Amino acid sequence: MRIIAGKFKNRVLEVPKEVTRPTLGVLREAIFNICQGDIENACVLDLFAGSGAIGLEALSRGARHVIFVENNRQALKILHKNIASFAVENSCTIYPYDVQRALIQLQTKEEKFDLIYIDPPYGKQLAEKTLLQLDSLSLLKPHGIIFVEEDSSMSPDLKSLCLKSTRKISRSVLQQYVLKHY
Repeated sequence: MRIIAGKFKNRVLEVPKEVTRPTLGVLREAIFNICQGDIENACVLDLFAGSGAIGLEALSRGARHVIFVENNRQALKILHKNIASFAVENSCTIYPYDVQRALIQLQTKEEKFDLIYIDPPYGKQLAEKTLLQLDSLSLLKPHGIIFVEEDSSMSPDLKSLCLKSTRKISRSVLQQYVLKHY
């Protein structure tokens, strides 16, 4: 897998074998085409980060800081290697544990994000659970975007977030959420 654009364009990412499902290049390209004007100096939250492809792509395109959340040991080892090979340790923070626990800690620290990416293992209802938790927290900046990658679309009952768009790309569904009052 390679970085698509920016200062790290064509740099190769190591990918954990058999423990993650890497985000397809066409899907990463769609995400960054949608938010291309908002990525410069952005704070990004990459949930279920795996190899770190989304966060590293964001850094390549000018994001200021990325927080990666990943609790699989094999994926964490690869994530650390990828961050080190890109020499971006000062622009990254890794939370090496459960997403729900990480979100509570981020809320306690009053962190705010321009872009939040949710890409859990398919078929475990983790995307909806995570989106519902984000809906009850204040982690998204006023004009921020949440992207959810899943194998099917979902429509949870949200209070502060609303669905802006849904796209089917290959076997994945990419949903974009924003705050209701913006």
